[in-house]
Amino acid sequence: MKKKILVVDDNPQMLGLIADLLEDEGHQVRTAEDGLSALDILISFIPDIMFVDLVMPKIGGDKLCKIIQKMQHLQDCYLVLVSAAAAEMDFDYTEIGADACIAKGPIGSIIGNVLAAVRDSDSFVKGKKPKPIKGFDTIHLRQMTKELLSQNRHWEAILDSMREGILETFENRIVYANSAALSLFGKSLEELLAAYPQNLFDNIFSLQVEKLMKSRADESFEIGYSKAIKINNKLVTLKKLPVRGESSTSIIMITDVDERLKVEEELKKAHDELELRVEQRTAELVQANKKLKRKIQEHMQAQEALQESKERFRELAELLPETIFEMDINDNLTFVNRKAFDHFGYTQQDFDQGLKGLELFHPDDRSRIMQNAKKIMSGENIGLNEYTAMKKNKSTFPALIHSTAIYRNEKPVGLRGFIIDITETKRLEVQLQHAHKMEAIGTLTGGIAHDFNNILGIIIGNTELALDDVPEWNPAHSNLEEIKTAGLRAKDIVSQLLGFAHKTDQKLQPTKIVPVIRDSLKFLRATLPTSVTFRQNIQVSADTVLANSTQIHQIMLNLYTNAAHAMEESGGTLEISIQNLVLDNNSADIYPDLSPGNYVAIKVSDTGQGISPEIKDRIFDPYFTTKELGKGSGLGLSVVHGIIQSHQGAISVDSEPGKGTTFNVFFPVIEEEAVIESKSVEKFPTGNERILFVDDEKSIVKMARQILERLGYQVETKQNPVDALESFHSKPEQFDLVITDMTMPDMTGDKLVEHILNISPDMPTILCTGFSEKISEEKAQELGIKAFVLKPLVKRDFAVTVRKVLDENRT
Repeated sequence: MKKKILVVDDNPQMLGLIADLLEDEGHQVRTAEDGLSALDILISFIPDIMFVDLVMPKIGGDKLCKIIQKMQHLQDCYLVLVSAAAAEMDFDYTEIGADACIAKGPIGSIIGNVLAAVRDSDSFVKGKKPKPIKGFDTIHLRQMTKELLSQNRHWEAILDSMREGILETFENRIVYANSAALSLFGKSLEELLAAYPQNLFDNIFSLQVEKLMKSRADESFEIGYSKAIKINNKLVTLKKLPVRGESSTSIIMITDVDERLKVEEELKKAHDELELRVEQRTAELVQANKKLKRKIQEHMQAQEALQESKERFRELAELLPETIFEMDINDNLTFVNRKAFDHFGYTQQDFDQGLKGLELFHPDDRSRIMQNAKKIMSGENIGLNEYTAMKKNKSTFPALIHSTAIYRNEKPVGLRGFIIDITETKRLEVQLQHAHKMEAIGTLTGGIAHDFNNILGIIIGNTELALDDVPEWNPAHSNLEEIKTAGLRAKDIVSQLLGFAHKTDQKLQPTKIVPVIRDSLKFLRATLPTSVTFRQNIQVSADTVLANSTQIHQIMLNLYTNAAHAMEESGGTLEISIQNLVLDNNSADIYPDLSPGNYVAIKVSDTGQGISPEIKDRIFDPYFTTKELGKGSGLGLSVVHGIIQSHQGAISVDSEPGKGTTFNVFFPVIEEEAVIESKSVEKFPTGNERILFVDDEKSIVKMARQILERLGYQVETKQNPVDALESFHSKPEQFDLVITDMTMPDMTGDKLVEHILNISPDMPTILCTGFSEKISEEKAQELGIKAFVLKPLVKRDFAVTVRKVLDENRT
């Protein structure tokens, strides 16, 4: 099976070798010369397989793999690390999220291993024991590589030990951040990489940082010195440092203002102490006994200064927004700041009586915490770790911990660190996952709409042709009318699906809702099993609402279907009730989503199994369903909820297990007259002009030819746009109009129109599409297209559009 593949390597020869090899195999291949470029490509390109070099400029392969591992829409991507360095430094590629590794060796070996990796991706299972590095036996370990990698680790260790936050940017995007920068922003390395620095600051500071990034590349530029910039309530200055010979690369140094003031104070104090000692030395020459006295005085001052220093650092810890703690090797907490009491609900008295560090965490996590504490005490850096924190009242919240060992006389005597509440972060992650799901729905809906509208076009078009040939007295004529009506309703439903996925706007108009509901009840009666009894109670005096009739049909059919499923095993009663409801200022409080006024109240009740309280609040969530596989997607009630909200209405549910379920739907009544759709009886406009019709669907071509010829036109049809262009190029004067589909192989409809207008600028054109995100009516007009028609083609609308375009072209 052909794959979508992204190859990332800073070596142009290696990049070209692998890309050419995979393209020759028929795969769709994109390339990037570094991790930053790869992230830009991954915004719109979702590969099945990625081949990633380990050592690259800007963002390396290890960081790129970690970022990809956190991207929800790339979870199924098969990650292959391609690097000799990974083998030379005994690198565990699974730790960064890679699924396989190929060592760079002889060309023949690389070619064979790349093709083998593509085959392995079809049978790969996430979490499976990793395979050895492919091609390891074909490489020679190079001392230079080890030394370079060691040197890189050495410089990264130096940068990570600095107090200042260090950011490296390339074309104003972050490609490196040290530990101090991660701590200042409170973010992981993966979250910072590829971000724009100005987007990390609040609006009030974002413009200043943007000005910093736009400063000249060959000179230093600093902001925040006179008026500090804020990062997570910390005051800092930012200084941009140029990198010689690299105009697109800059170093941003972030300095804590409080730390700078402290250093300045200490320098001043040291200067004062030096002057004092000079005076003491002078005095010692005059009188020896005063020297001793002054030494005693200095000692006392030093003790006071030490005490002041301890108090100052304690005050700083108290000001931090997260929990700060210190504990001894026996798990006894020896210090916590005030925020610890706010976060965990303990009091100073609880602390004074003795509090264990493990008491702050859920019992399920305590064993892992103890193991990690031993690692830290042994000198291992384990970074941030997530645990479930537990308050005094036993409630829990997700938290991150970072801690280091406390040393005295070169021996570990305890731990100190901070605890970060990440409840809000988790909530945002859930929202992001929901957004990805809705994006997937939109993409799926667009694809379905295109194909389905083509099918509906064939059904509706051929039905209209058959209606022309079958006399009204023939029983088949009535059946054909029903097929046409159903096809047009299906067309409206496709439009509704696109509206739910935010692909099209749904028009609302004054509509009498009771006839629409009665129409949906005809379908209900035909589909109810004999074990279900149906009742209806419709008593309304005013039922005009601002609505889309197709959407109302969809609401009711979803509610009917849910009710029928609830009673399919044991049977029961399904009741539909419609009445008017008036809400005043007091009664509106019962329905917080509604304003006072007149409403149509619809109840759909069943005597089925009911809904348990545990899931009652989730039934309107997208993808949520209690039905077994194959009986529900979990989108039905979420669609209903979305439609009702777009109609300024509300929906609620009353249910108890074993006592059935009632859905209550409310629509606001309006005073306007309802729009009544009337069928026009005037004849279709005809003509005798010459038309070139292009569509890759054989059935649509055949149908369109018959429709146009019956309207009197001379028609030439083509199924391939390239053939159509050749035919037009050879005889452009023989055509008066070109009608083309949008989505076709070899050439899209807009490109075909562009070529045709280059040959004959005055040629009128009509573009047809089932659905395409690449074209819209506004864009079609910009291209010179005279009319934009959405499939399925309806004979009357199609005839009017063709005649209108031809007549306008004459004037």
